Amino acid sequence: MDEFGMGSHSINSAYGPVTNGRGFKALSVGGSSGGSALAVAAKLAHIGIGTDTGGSIRLPAAYMSVLGFKPSYDILRKPDENDPTCLTSSSFARVQEAKNRRRVAVLGSKYVVVATDEIQDSDASQNLPSDWPWRKLRSQLVAQRKFTRRVGVPLEYNIAEMHPLVRWAWTATLSYLETIGCEIVPISLPSTRHALSSYYVLAPAEASSNLAKYDGVRYGAVRESPSDDVGGTLYSKHRSDNFGPEVKRRILLGTYSLSAGAMDNYFIQAQKIRRMVQQDFDDVFRMPNPFKQDAEVNMNGVDFIIAPTAPSPPPRLRYLQRSTPVENYMNDVFTVPASLAGLPSMSVPAPRHPDHAWRPEVAVGMQIIGQYGDDYSVMYLAQNYMTNFHPTAGMKRVQTHKILT
Repeated sequence: MDEFGMGSHSINSAYGPVTNGRGFKALSVGGSSGGSALAVAAKLAHIGIGTDTGGSIRLPAAYMSVLGFKPSYDILRKPDENDPTCLTSSSFARVQEAKNRRRVAVLGSKYVVVATDEIQDSDASQNLPSDWPWRKLRSQLVAQRKFTRRVGVPLEYNIAEMHPLVRWAWTATLSYLETIGCEIVPISLPSTRHALSSYYVLAPAEASSNLAKYDGVRYGAVRESPSDDVGGTLYSKHRSDNFGPEVKRRILLGTYSLSAGAMDNYFIQAQKIRRMVQQDFDDVFRMPNPFKQDAEVNMNGVDFIIAPTAPSPPPRLRYLQRSTPVENYMNDVFTVPASLAGLPSMSVPAPRHPDHAWRPEVAVGMQIIGQYGDDYSVMYLAQNYMTNFHPTAGMKRVQTHKILT
């Protein structure tokens, strides 16, 4: 995996990059939990566990054609306080303690997943209000045959830089969902265009704070001798020698954004954007956010949002080595908004183009996003999608879908 989970391609490891293939044709496996996805895809394990800060489970799942699930932030039972995991960005990722994996296991034998608590009745989680009425209301609407699953298509995600195969797969997915009775609805999430910038201010800032303890005194590699330090400083040489270049880059970025002269212009502004992104999602979902007491059910809202997991198929490592850090960060453009809002999200393998023989170079993932706390519904749709989907479903309509063309 990427060191401290910092990366989108699993190339920032002290042990070398994780790759799909070798040599000139080696492909990215996504990141930061690329090793988990590769192990599952290679049938070395049935389940891979990781954390998803800005897409670290979903991106590898998309590139390796497996399932990747990120639960609602902090909705599940927290691990023991002695858990050894170091999270670089505490407000984005949690490691959840697994008590019952049956609801995940029903999805199939090839997937990578964050360890989860029992999700079948996640509305009853200790972190959700006990009087949350959505599940009961939805059951009544289904019984009255007044409930049609509405799928939102965010227009802001239809970017010009999207790879043609990704756009085709997105259109084919929407066409298939129409054939099984879903209503496809165009939606607008205007603040999500700033989500990536906000994330790469907030996440490095939290990483700068959380990694400060790795000084060789109590945490981190053992300090050999105080004489190793330069200029009388206690930590600088030790941290420089033991952190990789990407980790040092993000620590410096985060430290700057938290400094007195830059905090208002960067960190505070990024927090405001994060709240705007959360509000955009709340405005389009039919189910209200359980933590907003005055929120009401929006019957004109959507139940799910469908979008690509990544804007392109897996790139070759030789291209990534020539790319700038900012160009690599752009790979998270579709996964970061759900992370900022703490929403459940799942990446599933997308349909395959009938005119292109499938190979790892054209792997595409589709992302299902649900309202906070609606994890079970996201998993249910993924199960239905994986069970009944046929790669050529809806092909007659795929080139003329009214929303994406």
